[in-house]
Amino acid sequence: HAPLAKGSSASPTYAPIALPTAMPSTASPTSSPTTAVPSIDSNVMKRSFSEITTRTWTPPPYSNSFSGDIEVDADENVYLTMADSYIASRETTSTHIQPLAGSNSGSQGYVDGGGIACRFDTPGQMRYDNATGRLYVLDKGRMIRYVKAGTCYTFAGRQTTGLLDGPRLSARFHNAKSLSLYPPGQTKKSTELIFVADQSNNCIRMCNVTTGIVTTLAGSRTSGLVDGEGRIARLSAPLAVVNYEDSNSNDIIVFTIGGNNKVVRRINVATTEVTTLAWKGAFSQPDAWSPLSMTIDRFYN
Repeated sequence: HAPLAKGSSASPTYAPIALPTAMPSTASPTSSPTTAVPSIDSNVMKRSFSEITTRTWTPPPYSNSFSGDIEVDADENVYLTMADSYIASRETTSTHIQPLAGSNSGSQGYVDGGGIACRFDTPGQMRYDNATGRLYVLDKGRMIRYVKAGTCYTFAGRQTTGLLDGPRLSARFHNAKSLSLYPPGQTKKSTELIFVADQSNNCIRMCNVTTGIVTTLAGSRTSGLVDGEGRIARLSAPLAVVNYEDSNSNDIIVFTIGGNNKVVRRINVATTEVTTLAWKGAFSQPDAWSPLSMTIDRFYN
């Protein structure tokens, strides 16, 4: 559906997305492209507007453990977070997955640098900025790191947890679960803002890439389900965050979903107003609904 006109009291309709209840099998892939349950490490579905095909890749010999996130850039290079605390990539022209940044020996840490010299603790969700070539990645929910041309840098956060706004390298996060770039990375426009679902702080944080300042957009340490502006609002363990620009008002709109109250919230970045869009009661078995992630399409569903 198209975005609502500014000031409209109508509520958009959202269709729930069925999420898998178990990880796919990690058994070795067969030569058949029609295997019922493909390996999460070596078979990736490539989707375009006109076709869906299965590509078989060769995993790195020192690891066969994909840890949870996958991202793709405009050239269809694919990036994966690995359980051995490093980031791997598969270039468009290759069928092999290779280390991009971090130690493939399982050595953990928070060290910036090139290639295997840098260290990640627990790489999480990734987002790629096609304009700058930066691959942003959450690290143990405490820091936002980015990889560019094989070298890792720290963008925001510290090794210690907390809730602290201010200059990006002094800011504190606590169990951040998701990040969203504005404008979206696929637009090929340089990132201006990064939104973060800061789960244990019950907040949505906003990082201004130009000024380097981190602020709390909505919520506070107190968990709850309260609509309102900025820190007056109450969120409950936000798990995911996405954003879009409303074509009617040009407002930047952020959506998030809570892990405890399991409702979709809408945040207007200009006003910091938080409203509740969708309740778990809309589902036939609301208590069984356990959201893990969310995304948004070009129609703002």
